[in-house]
Amino acid sequence: MIIVIIIFLLFFQISNAKICFNVDYFFINIAEVCIKYEKDKDKFKTYVEASTVGIVKLFKDIGYKGYAISDKNFQPKEFYLYQKERQLLVIYRYNFNKNQILSEKIKNSSKTQKIIKINDKNFFDPFTASYLILNELINEKIKIFFEDQIYEVKILKKKVENKKIIEIDPSKIKAEGIIKPTGKWKIIYEKGRLKEIQVRIRIGKIVLRVKERE
Repeated sequence: MIIVIIIFLLFFQISNAKICFNVDYFFINIAEVCIKYEKDKDKFKTYVEASTVGIVKLFKDIGYKGYAISDKNFQPKEFYLYQKERQLLVIYRYNFNKNQILSEKIKNSSKTQKIIKINDKNFFDPFTASYLILNELINEKIKIFFEDQIYEVKILKKKVENKKIIEIDPSKIKAEGIIKPTGKWKIIYEKGRLKEIQVRIRIGKIVLRVKERE
């Protein structure tokens, strides 16, 4: 898998890119999500920001902000996520070293720190994994580190009429709050362009529809 990524990097120079989504729940626009990717010298950076919008924000002010830094082969170096859901506040910080990960989690007023020994080199942080999956650089399965564990997520690709669908099942991944995956996710392309992502989380099915690209 790593060899495939290295070959890809030799022939394709990653350009900075940004994509934003409208988030629909029962056909009501409830939030906006933006993901930005940057190639900076020998580092690959991902920035993610999401928040409720409109009248939904008045009743449920929910927001997420984070970033990930990996090396030129997408191996993780640093990960940060700030998650605010009404009375729930969670902050994740991971620093990845050679054979260990320094993990820090703050949940409301409680703080825990761990040093996790690890031998597996073939895994990615959640944000960088999104780039690899959306750009079809990973086939069959991908390993993702989150909540102090490495999860193996299977990837299935299929075509339906003029649509290409990438199906993943992240439901085993632990997470706090409403973002906990509960079923299969579908990434749908039409005419070679990303159209929407269908996601199943604690509140049910939500759909991320592409709003703008840069």
